[in-house]
This record gives sequence, structure tokens and C-alpha cells, in this order.
Amino acid sequence: MVSGSSDRPVQDTLDDAAPSSRWSLERRLPVLLFLLLASVVGGLSFAAYREARASAIRLATERLERMGRELAVSAAQSSVTRSEALRALAGDSVIRRAVEARIAPADVAARIAASRPPSDSTLEGWQIAGVAGEPRYASSVAWSAADSATLASAVADVTRSASDRRSVLYAVGERVHSWTVAPVFAGDRVVGTIAELRRVSDNRAAEAAIRGLLDADARVLF
Repeated sequence: MVSGSSDRPVQDTLDDAAPSSRWSLERRLPVLLFLLLASVVGGLSFAAYREARASAIRLATERLERMGRELAVSAAQSSVTRSEALRALAGDSVIRRAVEARIAPADVAARIAASRPPSDSTLEGWQIAGVAGEPRYASSVAWSAADSATLASAVADVTRSASDRRSVLYAVGERVHSWTVAPVFAGDRVVGTIAELRRVSDNRAAEAAIRGLLDADARVLF
């Protein structure tokens, strides 16, 4: 009797505990499934984000490279065009007489103005000098010390080589400048030079496109 009475409470206790364990598992199972799904979805989302980000970077890089090539070609074509125009101007009789200081300054300025296309807005100044580099005529707008130093170096190089030159690009404040210098001949002898000071044209559309691809603070560097 003692044995029987002691076994029954134990069995009842086990029977009572079983439903509690089953309900606990039933409550945990949805949570486990949710966590599993969340992990899968999170992993897929991260992989998709990485792929989308890599694709966006690739497309932006391709656009930047294409824009860079277009800007380089445009700048090169502009440089060639202006060099050809300056060589033609150097051979003009008005400019040859200006080297000898035998013409009115207004006539020189008018001839140079006539050589520029209406859309040209990059000319900052000009100078006509003798063979020793001494100025004969120059535009009324003064230029900086950096402009003067670069011009002197370019004029010396042109006089020595007897061929036109374009100086390096250099900064003056927030602008980028460059000189183009051509020799003036009398027969086969260099008697002087003609030089144009230009700023590198601001390409607002290109800068806006680059900022859209990169950052609002992006800038075009030359």
C-alpha cells in the first residue's frame, strides 16, 4: 500500500508536466522559424544590396571615364584650334608691323578682336613682343605675377625653338590659366612673338554631372 500510494503522485506529476513542456515547444517553434526566415531574408537583402552597390559604382565609374575622355578630347581640339588661329594671326601683316612698333594700338587691338569667334569667352589677355621679349603691345587688363613669369618662360622657349608653344596649366586664384605663344617671322627669321592668355573654360554641365555621380563637393581638376 505504501508503495502504491507513493507511485501515484509521481505519475500524476509527470502527467501534469507533459502538457506544459509541449506548449512551451509550440510557443518556441514559431519564434525559431521567424528567426530562421529573418536570417535568410537578411542575408539575401545584404547580398542584393552589395550587388546593387557594386553595379552602381561600376556604372558611375564608366560614366566618369566617358566624361573624362570627352572633356580631354574637347580641350585638345580647342587647344589645336586656338594654336592654328594664333599661327595664322602671327603671319598677318598688321602683327608683323606691330612687332616693329609701327602701327596704332587701336589697329592692333581691332585685328586681334577680329580673329576671335563671337562665342570665345576665355581670352584673358594678349601681348605682342620683340625678339628679346620686350613688350610692344599688350591688352589693357593687367595679369598676375604668375601669368608674367609663365609668359616670360614661354616666350623664351618660342624664340629659341621658332615654333609655337602652350604653357603648362597653372592656378591663379580659383581659375586655371595657360599661355599660347607663336613666333612672328620676317622671312625665315624670328622677329617677335604673339601670345594669348586664356583661362581653361568652365564646364558647368560636366561639373554638375560629376557632382551627381559623386558628391556635392566634387570638382574638376586640370
